[in-house]
Amino acid sequence: MLDGYYAGTLTDKERTELFALLHNPQYREQLEQLFTEDFTDPAFESVADTESMELVYQQIQLRKQAAPVRRIFPYRRWAIAAAVLLGVAAVSFFAFLYPEQKTAIARTQVGVKNDIAAPAYTKAVLILSGGREIMLDTVAGKQLAIDGNARIIQTGDGQLTYQTDPSLQANGAAHINTLTVPKGSRPLQLILTDGTTVWLNAASSLTYPVAFTGHERKVQMTGEAYYEVAKDAARKFIVSANGVETEVLGTHFNINAYADEGQQKISLLEGAVRVSTGGQLIALKPGQQARIAATGKPETLSDIDTEEITAWKDGYFDFRSTDIKTVMRQLSRWYNAEIEYNGKITDNHFSGIINRNNNISQVLKMLQSTGSVGFKVEPGSSSSAGKIIVLP
Repeated sequence: MLDGYYAGTLTDKERTELFALLHNPQYREQLEQLFTEDFTDPAFESVADTESMELVYQQIQLRKQAAPVRRIFPYRRWAIAAAVLLGVAAVSFFAFLYPEQKTAIARTQVGVKNDIAAPAYTKAVLILSGGREIMLDTVAGKQLAIDGNARIIQTGDGQLTYQTDPSLQANGAAHINTLTVPKGSRPLQLILTDGTTVWLNAASSLTYPVAFTGHERKVQMTGEAYYEVAKDAARKFIVSANGVETEVLGTHFNINAYADEGQQKISLLEGAVRVSTGGQLIALKPGQQARIAATGKPETLSDIDTEEITAWKDGYFDFRSTDIKTVMRQLSRWYNAEIEYNGKITDNHFSGIINRNNNISQVLKMLQSTGSVGFKVEPGSSSSAGKIIVLP
């Protein structure tokens, strides 16, 4: 029945029966016999309700990367099964468990009064070809505008869709729109007139034509975006980011081009892409990633973990041997927080999966539980939600 659940073939009745069965305490003992780890941590609590298991990808206890990593379950789906069978609270998801004792910590606790909540909605701004700006948090479920020969519609769930209308007459000029998702905003899903779907992460932007004409479909981006490009053998799709061009015909890929990351990453999940940088051409296959340093020097990595790459789109932070500065950059973008380092910065790395719907205090406490770093949250400037001070 678990196989049917993961395949999505269960009926509503079968799903209900499955969840009821998995709530039975006897399965805790069976799972403990199957896995040799110690699951006596008090963090494991009863499941609140069966429906909430759809949200079981949640916070995990992080341990220092210096300790040997032991992955209990090969993929997320097995971690879900473990969470259900163990009776883990619906707010907890353990993907990694390090064989070390918890370290007693005597640090300044994260200030609750200065806590920062996760973004509750998108705060994106759409700039039309005529310069008009539309704040997308103020409208939903209606037609926002007409630009050229396209109707721009925002659905109730925040999706932005461009629909070509043959009855509309364009004036012949290029109609270019820019969509910006600022820090402290939820990602936004955009559907272009050719059917291509783009997800924009926080602190990202995309500039694109309302209607694609000619022999290519070209867009420009900053930050991070995930693309599912509609197939069109006659017109290649080109993404330009910081002087690097990624060319496809129809495929799924992710581009991380944040300026403060020091390198651009193009990760291919499906199909094929060609990356052009500094006169060099890189052909990628599924499961490969092109990395282009600030110097323009490229390299290709194989067998990448695509779940890690797309975690932001699915609502999670996925850290895999990640240094503290990279962790804090991600938190800064998501929570719109300023980052300040006080004293020596830890050189430990962190691994774990944490739901992005947590308040910042919950995330910091999990990082702090490693014993290698501390935090304090203070009020930020008028343009930020707060300041996170990283303590030695």
